[in-house]
Amino acid sequence: MTDFPAALQLFFNKQRHRYGEFFWFQEMTTCGERSRTTCGERSRTTKSGEKLLVFMAEKLAQVARDIVNAPETKYDGTIISFERDERIGDFYAVMHDSKFILNMPSRQEYEAITDEKLESVLPVNTNNELIRDELVRVFQPKGFSQYAAVAYHSFGFHAPRILGWFENISGLRVLQHKQFLRSMIVSDFKKACSELEGVPYTLGGKSRGHGFDCSGLVQRVVFETKNIWLPRKAMWQAMVCEPIEQSDIQKTDLVFFTKKCETTTCGERSRTTCGERSRTTCGERSRTINHVALVYEPQQGKLPIIFHAKKNIGKVAFEDLNTASWLGGWKIAGYGRIDESCLTR
Repeated sequence: MTDFPAALQLFFNKQRHRYGEFFWFQEMTTCGERSRTTCGERSRTTKSGEKLLVFMAEKLAQVARDIVNAPETKYDGTIISFERDERIGDFYAVMHDSKFILNMPSRQEYEAITDEKLESVLPVNTNNELIRDELVRVFQPKGFSQYAAVAYHSFGFHAPRILGWFENISGLRVLQHKQFLRSMIVSDFKKACSELEGVPYTLGGKSRGHGFDCSGLVQRVVFETKNIWLPRKAMWQAMVCEPIEQSDIQKTDLVFFTKKCETTTCGERSRTTCGERSRTTCGERSRTINHVALVYEPQQGKLPIIFHAKKNIGKVAFEDLNTASWLGGWKIAGYGRIDESCLTR
């Protein structure tokens, strides 16, 4: 085991206090194999015998890089993250109708979704459901009985991915390479929605058997009708949508909502998207997205009829926004159309 610099040891201890048993890092030495190609990045040849220090999340890896880049701190390895570096772990496809991944939403995200005040200072553990054909990468860190996992979407690094833990790898099929499986049922949009009407609301759910939350429902319907895996969370879904005006909306577009008590920023700053052009995204029009729905039926001169799963309704439902009583405490943050130029598949 490497004798890590004091500053890096202090960082490890802070993360252990924050994440408890779920914090891990691991040193490994490469064998000089060519790395897999990552979405939006070039493949590269790894030097034989290169020392790697692996963290689960990219944000932790970046903090560690900043620490070792300080003049007084020296570390002779390369710091990477399991989240982004596809040399770490193996690709699998979910083969069962449902498999759960344990993850930790932020305090803000948890309170926004549940409308409950979080009293604990420790992270909240919740289960996010994965469904048949979903692509994951899995790695078992040394000393752990559980498996670290990252669930993929079709937009590369244009939005974050779900990170979490599997208790076991049952219900998964190993893949020889990174491969998005196609839906066996590409359904008509209106038929797909009608078949899910009335399914109960469940935090973290995206199946008929377990229930749906808002972004899980949107992700499921878009996969079944377009063969596109959207990012899992509502704000992440906004990041891969092109903003459109209410007058231009069509069925299958997305509607993003924020609570009126939340502070929002209405898109002044643009960014380069997919390496092609600079523009303002739905995610930048509103920094805080608390809810997402699908446009089921536009209505000229009025708000649309939507299809969504909402906690206060308790189930998946069609709803005319012009008569939605809950909308009084909410604000439409924007409308979005999935930007298929960002697809990396």
